[in-house]
Amino acid sequence: MVTLTHSSRQVKPLPFSFAADLIGETQRIHVELAGFEYPGEIIVAEEWRPDYGKELEHDAMYRLVLLQSSSVPGNRKSSINEFA
Repeated sequence: MVTLTHSSRQVKPLPFSFAADLIGETQRIHVELAGFEYPGEIIVAEEWRPDYGKELEHDAMYRLVLLQSSSVPGNRKSSINEFA
């Protein structure tokens, strides 16, 4: 469930899926903000892959990669180096 804190606005359904068959797949989305539409990509993944950093294709203006893990935090070493 997605909720906003400190807001009385209605929460809309997510424009992408966490379904197992879409893990690691690019999902095209369009976000509207202040009357403008922003096309982009969302990827829900279990771990980072270098191809997630590739150039944007088509009309996408952004790519958001959501990393999720089914393991307990701290049990896996991250392959992302924050200070590289």
